[in-house]
Amino acid sequence: MPLINVIAKSVNDAWQIALARVLREGDDIKTEYDNPNDPPSKDATVAVEITDAFNHPLLMRGKPRKIKSNAGNKWDVYGCDADTFLIGSIQSNYIEEVLGGLNDRYLSESSKSFPYSYHDRLFKYKPYALEDVGWFDKDGNYHIYDNEVVRDISTHIWKDVKNHAKLQLDDYGNMDGDKFEVNDAMWLYRRNKYKKVREDGEWLRIIKAVNGSHDITIPIEMLKFHEFNQLEPMVDKLKSSPYSRRCQAITWRPYSDPFRGDPPCLQRIWCRIINGKLKLQATWRSRDLFRAWEPNVNGMLYIQKMMADEIDCELGSYVDFNNSLHIYGSTFKDLLDVMERMRERGNIHPELDEQIEPLRELIG
Repeated sequence: MPLINVIAKSVNDAWQIALARVLREGDDIKTEYDNPNDPPSKDATVAVEITDAFNHPLLMRGKPRKIKSNAGNKWDVYGCDADTFLIGSIQSNYIEEVLGGLNDRYLSESSKSFPYSYHDRLFKYKPYALEDVGWFDKDGNYHIYDNEVVRDISTHIWKDVKNHAKLQLDDYGNMDGDKFEVNDAMWLYRRNKYKKVREDGEWLRIIKAVNGSHDITIPIEMLKFHEFNQLEPMVDKLKSSPYSRRCQAITWRPYSDPFRGDPPCLQRIWCRIINGKLKLQATWRSRDLFRAWEPNVNGMLYIQKMMADEIDCELGSYVDFNNSLHIYGSTFKDLLDVMERMRERGNIHPELDEQIEPLRELIG
């Protein structure tokens, strides 16, 4: 895959230049989401630096255009007004999701949607969570040494399992026609099976401890991991050591994400203060350039602004590094329509304008 570098002052220019260069230089690669007759995607590794994003919001009649979300908030938007996916995402509360976790509850309340949220992964990170149980494909045992912890586990696990849509089973125990009450036994969901870990009021896995062993082994989902706001220590560190190279936050949960059908695209954010300005870099493993890139960038810019406000410093550049930045072949016609409208309005970047005829020929 080619390595493409884009530097621009605004999100709008960065998006259009990236589209042009991925169309022109990107490899033709099939994806896991293609239908049989879809053409291959255009794909490249792309680094984008936006040097002055906050001074180039979307404009209307020469003034910043504020988009109102369904939650009732008005937001400055950074990007291209022809990008309907950008406008629609802001209207649909995307900024509220990233900054405030508006839809985090669906991680447990929805049985299928919302496999993750960036707010949950950044502001409430856990190395393992109950919604991961169905994806964990390894030996799920975890070693602890505190008997008090073991005795307290049953209280929290049943409360969470009973309220977790992804883990529910009729009557919480209808298996092979047999039913049991919560007080009679405990079952945990793992890869479509229920594993019995408690019987007759005794913990089967602590028998060794009763006999004098110091090593207690219990399933990992029995532990309630602490929710960790990764941005708080970043802000604190940057206040005391603005030149630090250690200010980062991650999203990946290796026990479950490699097995998910839809794992997080954002992998890591990294911040540093240079000449009194907060610079933020985001690393993405995979990205839909046409339909998702600009909304994602707006989410990262608002995180950058939130951190700069807490640190009380100026805003610097935003860098967006993508292992795979792609345009799906199934969306080529929609992209061509957008490009032609931008040409008619006279607000298309010259590099992207040059790709209209090649894209039309590619579609055939």
